[in-house]
Amino acid sequence: MQRHPPHQGPESRSSYEQVPVRQVHLEQAGGVRSYVEMLAGSSYQGRELGRALHVFDRMLETKTVIFLALAGAMIPAGMRGLIVDLLEQRLIDGIVSTGANVIHDIVETMGQPHYAIDAATADDSALGALKLNRVYDTIMPEEGFVQAEHLLLDLFDEMDATRPYNSRELVHFLGRRLSEQGFDSGMVTTAAKLGLPLYIPAVADSELGIDMLYGRLQRGQQIMLDTIGDVGESSEVVWQAHLAGAEIGIITIGGGTPRNFIQQTAPCLDCMGRPYPGHKYAIGVTTDVPYWGGLSGSTFEEAESWRKYNHPEHATVRADATIVFPLLCSAAYERVKAGSPRAAVPRFGFENNTVQVSY
Repeated sequence: MQRHPPHQGPESRSSYEQVPVRQVHLEQAGGVRSYVEMLAGSSYQGRELGRALHVFDRMLETKTVIFLALAGAMIPAGMRGLIVDLLEQRLIDGIVSTGANVIHDIVETMGQPHYAIDAATADDSALGALKLNRVYDTIMPEEGFVQAEHLLLDLFDEMDATRPYNSRELVHFLGRRLSEQGFDSGMVTTAAKLGLPLYIPAVADSELGIDMLYGRLQRGQQIMLDTIGDVGESSEVVWQAHLAGAEIGIITIGGGTPRNFIQQTAPCLDCMGRPYPGHKYAIGVTTDVPYWGGLSGSTFEEAESWRKYNHPEHATVRADATIVFPLLCSAAYERVKAGSPRAAVPRFGFENNTVQVSY
């Protein structure tokens, strides 16, 4: 499953004729894991999905802190339950998310579902008049956002306006209060319950940011978010994990701010004068490609030039995350459920402006 090192000179033809492409057969696909393992012997993105499973297995069988970097509209797409499962089963240890995924999670936690529609026949001007917000083939009634706004503004009233909060503190506060009020389990409530870090480095770029603006305009709320505090605390999580003898593994869905935020912890530590070697494991699921120059399509090899990774074991599956991500997670969980538990599960402490990572 390992990649070949960079070309260093002439090689014989036989050195390339070592691993035949395996044929795909129906009888081999007895379950999700066997299906993905079968694809590992094929080509193109099927092989890369098999490689991604191998990297995920390596994260789980070693002392590794695993972060999920979540871009794209994954909560509206039905991935909320999967993410809750990953947190509860401790197949991931933390999340970096867009604000959009967080607010959609909160709305669903409050009981407002998304609805499936036919994107080919959707009349967007009619949807707009009906206040039904569309994400491709899915809609969210605006009443869900309005109900969340009213509740969130009430919760913001309880926060201390004399000090800044980082986004993990905001998430933990909201998650605990939502749970206390008897709402459903979601990404935010589960992260808060388990004390796992969930960062939103671009809160302003979401309905959650708009809600904070409404609180300022309607109620005079002056809640302060310390986004630079997010940078410092996330870097401290990585450093403390390193001191505890753990590696860092990242699963990125899409790219953008969530992916770069957790990758940049390595150069942050370098700027602090802390000798962190870089992240060890990486999985990417994206439909983007490298040659447009955007981060969503960039390779993990490119990230090595920024010293964000240290010769990582990695895989990038260029395919729809709503197909690949559930397959990958189900295949990894199948192995754990069959009797191969995770090697080590980290515990986090966030008290008195300090970060602790222990095992």
